[in-house]
Amino acid sequence: MPATRNIGRLWSLLSVYRKLGLSFLLSSRVEVKYVYFPHFRLSKTKAVRKVGIKWQDIISMSGGDSAVIDVVQWISGVTLDVVGQAIFDIDLGLFEGEERHPLAEAYANTFFKEFSAPKPDSAKSLVLAFCLVERLPKAIIRLVVNHSPAPRFAQIQYSGQVIGQITKKMLNERYDSLGSGRDGKDIVSLLVKANTSTDEKMRLNESEVQSFMNGLLFAGHETSANTLSWIIYELVRCQHRLRAEIPVTLAARGRDLSTSDLDAMPYLGAVIKEALRYHPIAYHNVRISTRDDVIPLSKPITTASGKVLNELPIAKGTYIISSAVAYNRNKDIFGPDADLYHPDRWLKAKPKTRSDAPSIGLIGNLFTFGGGPQSCIGWRFAVHEMQVLLIELMDNFEFYPTDVIPRIRREACRVMVPTIEGEVQKGAQMPIRVKVASRNA
Repeated sequence: MPATRNIGRLWSLLSVYRKLGLSFLLSSRVEVKYVYFPHFRLSKTKAVRKVGIKWQDIISMSGGDSAVIDVVQWISGVTLDVVGQAIFDIDLGLFEGEERHPLAEAYANTFFKEFSAPKPDSAKSLVLAFCLVERLPKAIIRLVVNHSPAPRFAQIQYSGQVIGQITKKMLNERYDSLGSGRDGKDIVSLLVKANTSTDEKMRLNESEVQSFMNGLLFAGHETSANTLSWIIYELVRCQHRLRAEIPVTLAARGRDLSTSDLDAMPYLGAVIKEALRYHPIAYHNVRISTRDDVIPLSKPITTASGKVLNELPIAKGTYIISSAVAYNRNKDIFGPDADLYHPDRWLKAKPKTRSDAPSIGLIGNLFTFGGGPQSCIGWRFAVHEMQVLLIELMDNFEFYPTDVIPRIRREACRVMVPTIEGEVQKGAQMPIRVKVASRNA
C-alpha cells in the first residue's frame, strides 16, 4: 500500500490547489519570488557552506589530499535545509552536530524504502497488495498501513508520525503569529494568511495544509538532490569547462548572482539541461482519462495486424503512462546521439524541425517537469537551486571517479535513485572522490 500514501499526498495537494486556486498563487506570486530567491544567492547558501566545511574536515582526517564521500546523502541534507529555509523559514540545523535532525531522518532514503523493487520472495504478495489498493475501502487500507509490521509500512508509519508532528508545530506557530506584527513571508505563512482570509467554504482543513507542507518538503528536496548527484557522476569525466566558467562569472558579477546572471552561464545551463534530459528523476507519470477521448500521434504507428494509426482512441478510466525517459531520448527530437550524455547539444544552434514536431515541457523542450496544467509548479525553484548549489560545490571542490563508479546503477522507486550493483539493499549511494579545489585550476 505505499502507492496509497503517494496517491493520498497527490490528492491532498490537488485539494489545496482546487480550493485556493489561482487567487493564492497569483496574489502571492511576487511575495513568493522574494521568499525563494534570497536563498539562492551564493552568500546565503548556509547549508552548502556547512557541508563544505564538513567535507574539508573529512579530507583533512583522511591523511591525504582527497577522500571518498557519499555525495547523495550529503546533498540530500543540503537541499532539505535549503527548502526548509526558503519555504518554511526554519533552520533545520542538519549539519550542526553528529546527530541528524528528526526531519532528515524521516526523509532519509524514503523513496527507496517505500517504492524500491521487492525481494523475489515478497514480490507476489506486494503485487497482490497493489491490486487490493484499487478495491479496498480507504479505512481498511489505512488500518493495514498503520498496524502492519512490514518494513515498508513501518517506514510509512515512522515518517508520517515525525513529519506530522513537525509540520503541525510549524503550522500552529504561523497561526499564533497572525495579527501580532510577526507575520512571516515564508510560503507557509502566506498559505495560512490566504487560508484565513478566503471564503469559509474554501478554507483548507489542517490535514490538507499539512499534506501541502509535506508535499513541498518531500518533492522539493529529494528530486533536486538526486539530480545533482547524477550531475556530479557525469562531471567526474568532464568538469573542466564548467570549472573554467564559474570563476569568470564570479569575478565579473560577484557572489550575489541574480537569476539572470545564473541563466546567462551557457555551460552551466547546458550541464543542468542535459542532466534533466538524460537523468530524469521522475521517469514517468501516470494519468487517468476522465472521459472518452482521442489522442493524436506525432508519428503514425503500425499495429501487429498491419493497421496504420495516426491517433489512439482512449476510453474513460484508462491508465496512461507518460514516459519522460522515452521522450527525452527520442532521437527524432534530440538527435542520433540522444542515448549519450552530451552537454554540447545545448550550445549548438537549434536544428530545424518539422512544423508538427512535438514541443512540450517547461525548459528545453524536456518532459522532465511534465507539461500542461499539471506540470511541476516548482520547476524554477528546482533549476535555480541546482544552479547555485552546483556553482558553490564546483567552486570549492574537484570530483574524481572511484572504483565503484562502473557499478553505479539506477534504481526505479518513483524517482531514479543512484545505487551500487550488489549493494542495492543499502539504498541510495554515490561514492565520489572529493578534493579541495585548486585555485589554479
